[in-house]
Amino acid sequence: MSTTSAATTHGLSTADRKALTELPATYERKLDVSVVALLQEAQQLAAALIKLGDALVERTLVAADAATQLDRRRQRLDAAEVEWKAVGSRVTPAAIVELRAQAQLRKRDAVEALRYFGRDNAELQQVIESISRRVGDTELVLELHTLAQAVEDNAAILRHADLPKGAAEQLRALADELDTQLAKHRVRSDASTALALRNRAFWHLRELLEEIREAGRYVFRNDARALALFRSSAARTRARQRANKASKTQDSEPPGSSPNQTPSGWGSSGS
Repeated sequence: MSTTSAATTHGLSTADRKALTELPATYERKLDVSVVALLQEAQQLAAALIKLGDALVERTLVAADAATQLDRRRQRLDAAEVEWKAVGSRVTPAAIVELRAQAQLRKRDAVEALRYFGRDNAELQQVIESISRRVGDTELVLELHTLAQAVEDNAAILRHADLPKGAAEQLRALADELDTQLAKHRVRSDASTALALRNRAFWHLRELLEEIREAGRYVFRNDARALALFRSSAARTRARQRANKASKTQDSEPPGSSPNQTPSGWGSSGS
């Protein structure tokens, strides 16, 4: 079993996009380790497969082309991460940044006023609870319109609320202006799509890593040295965390001190 070591320098190919898009939506979930860490794990496992891959193919359910698949998925994640960073690094126009901040502030004030003064209105409370605390721009526009209508419909109970005069109209105006600016500055490569593809590539690679590692832990269960090469990502993460914690502890200790050293004058029995 052999692997290639070519590094990805270009974006995702059409075939890559198709393969990632066809994966279940569950592959878009949040990452639990960094992309850099997972790519390093994949590279290390690929090196292990050069020496031990044949044993896995012969004695487990691992496919004969596992090394090739591993390299392909690794390169796919590398390319997807490059694309995501390129989109994420684009500067958001100042007008949109300011509108978002205003919209979130007005949204918060309206939600809190409706929640307090309309606490006896079960239907209104359901509307308030349906509004997310953290949403994307499209959802924010819709929620501003929903809040504007709610403020308008409940003007009587909001007469003592700490809301500006014409709050409903202001919410609608903000929603319309934000929507206009978003349409004006919308980019061809959508950030949400790039993020979804990156996450799909991450979990697709992670899935194969765990499949190969599981096989390795079975085959080499009595060989401690080989077994260490097939630790899970979770185990590797815990090991990194322990190492980082130990390093920070050592760095924080003053020169010449030790964990068991008692400061002068403390804890002495005296005579």
